Amino acid sequence: VGPEVRIAFCEVEENHPFVQAELLMPLIPLVRVPNVDEAIEHIVASEEAERAMQIEPREVAERIARGEKVYLLDVRTREEYDAVKIDKSHLFTQELMQEIQSSWSRENLLVIYDHQGTRSMDAAAYFQGHAFDNVKSLRGGIEAWSIDVDPKLPRYHLENSYAIRDSRLT
Repeated sequence: VGPEVRIAFCEVEENHPFVQAELLMPLIPLVRVPNVDEAIEHIVASEEAERAMQIEPREVAERIARGEKVYLLDVRTREEYDAVKIDKSHLFTQELMQEIQSSWSRENLLVIYDHQGTRSMDAAAYFQGHAFDNVKSLRGGIEAWSIDVDPKLPRYHLENSYAIRDSRLT
């Protein structure tokens, strides 16, 4: 346990109607200075857990090529999905959510992807928390897929929340 530090107030006006030092003094907590080694350990453990929840685009492509049953779930907007998608993927909707919960295998690989692999982590964590044993987030999203697996797949960036543009035009 690190050294304890008492939080001190700057000068407090004695008769201020909202702040009376004698009333506040008992409320001043003892604060533990964070242990740097503990903080680093926590960061490393979090990074390892995040990596374990991700899968590389090439590995997904190889599994599909071997004939493994792989569900691809796209959590981007409909506009993004309509513009470009991975073959045999499903756009995540409320109706699909009900179907997934009721009839999709919880043992087959479920790969969730978005544009660059950030929002899909939250979705993967959700499904892991709902007894899906083999769920992963596609590392780098559809952007990485178009670089590592299918270069013919158009790459894009969002100009604003809905405008999509092929990055090869810039």
